[in-house]
Amino acid sequence: MTSPPEVFLQESGIPPLYGNTVADLLEYIVDLQAIIEQHDADKASLKSWYAATRR
Repeated sequence: MTSPPEVFLQESGIPPLYGNTVADLLEYIVDLQAIIEQHDADKASLKSWYAATRR
């Protein structure tokens, strides 16, 4: 079986939370949302890659 492209296997990690204000927390939430959206995009790409390898 063929392995998925390396880009799909890279870990992004969880960003650290800097600061202790509500503004810092809101910025952190936006960062986490961006990471989640990227993971969703990677999953969609991985599904497409897998479908292409099954043909």
